[in-house]
Amino acid sequence: MQSQYCALLSMVFMMIFIAIFDGIHQRKKHYRQSWALTLLSQQDLDRLMMIMSACQEE
Repeated sequence: MQSQYCALLSMVFMMIFIAIFDGIHQRKKHYRQSWALTLLSQQDLDRLMMIMSACQEE
């Protein structure tokens, strides 16, 4: 009976850890993207968008 509770607590702990890790990762990703956009001019952004669209067409 005890091992079932330990397994349940382990699963809950892993799910919480993944949720926290994912939230931190998403915030850092958003911060990096917004930081990069402020460093680039509109012309640079247009060039990047053209490159990205060309890569997706292939």
